[in-house]
Amino acid sequence: MALTVTGLSSDYYFSNNPIYLALKETSEFDYFTIKIGEFAPASVTPINDLARVDISNYIKSSFQRTDNFRQLNIIVSAIKNNYIGNVIVPTTISTTTISKRFIRGGKRGDLSNVNATSGQSLVVTEKNPYWAGYPISVTSVQSNGLMDYLPANIESDPFFERMKIKGCNSVYVNFYNSLGGNSYWLFEGITDSQKNTHQGIINSRINFDLGNEFDQEIELYSKVPKRYVPLIQDLIISPNINIHTVTDSGVVWQRYYSTGNTIEYNPAKNAQEVKIKLKPFNKFKPKTLWE
Repeated sequence: MALTVTGLSSDYYFSNNPIYLALKETSEFDYFTIKIGEFAPASVTPINDLARVDISNYIKSSFQRTDNFRQLNIIVSAIKNNYIGNVIVPTTISTTTISKRFIRGGKRGDLSNVNATSGQSLVVTEKNPYWAGYPISVTSVQSNGLMDYLPANIESDPFFERMKIKGCNSVYVNFYNSLGGNSYWLFEGITDSQKNTHQGIINSRINFDLGNEFDQEIELYSKVPKRYVPLIQDLIISPNINIHTVTDSGVVWQRYYSTGNTIEYNPAKNAQEVKIKLKPFNKFKPKTLWE
């Protein structure tokens, strides 16, 4: 009995690209099962004793809310159907367990089984922009997982570029870039749009207002140097967007999501004017109707 699994010879695979496994068993068997993390085992039917399967959807579904890193066990088994009378009795003839680490990110293009390497910084531009007085960190791949760090002397670090603070109503945004690392941008302006949809009234012996549906959307504006347009292109597809907000109790990060944006890039221009629309995660429901 010899079960072989190929396709995961490295570590820190990106979940947003296909992750193909090739499964082969030299003994007589009927099908494979794959169990990933907490998911129930899935059956895979081989062709000529070989099966090829993309596990990226399982990996993506394993990330919780704002996670960008998971270590998962992948258990592959070869199963033979034996019979006791007319009853099928599945019997495991071989099994193997692989433990790998995965990053909630990926690389654009027709690429599969893409991984990061230890010591790599998860950044998408040559330099990291920063603005004095605003928090910043860079996500790095380490032997024991992902680590967010800030250089001791950011002013002299050649991989950081200090940016000018523009506008009186700046909005600071933190988000996961396409590689799964932390990125930031300071927008120069904001428009906050809030609207209601009235649910009606009950006008009988007792008058009653059924309340309103509430919807909020913000539009952020910035003039972005072309070297940093990849950041904005990543922002609109990010699974974790947070806006830096100052409240009476201190600084908080409020979570938002992208609502269908288009970033047009003209390489002939040194700077690109961009507008993006975001909506907040909001549990505020002023209507009185039950859902």
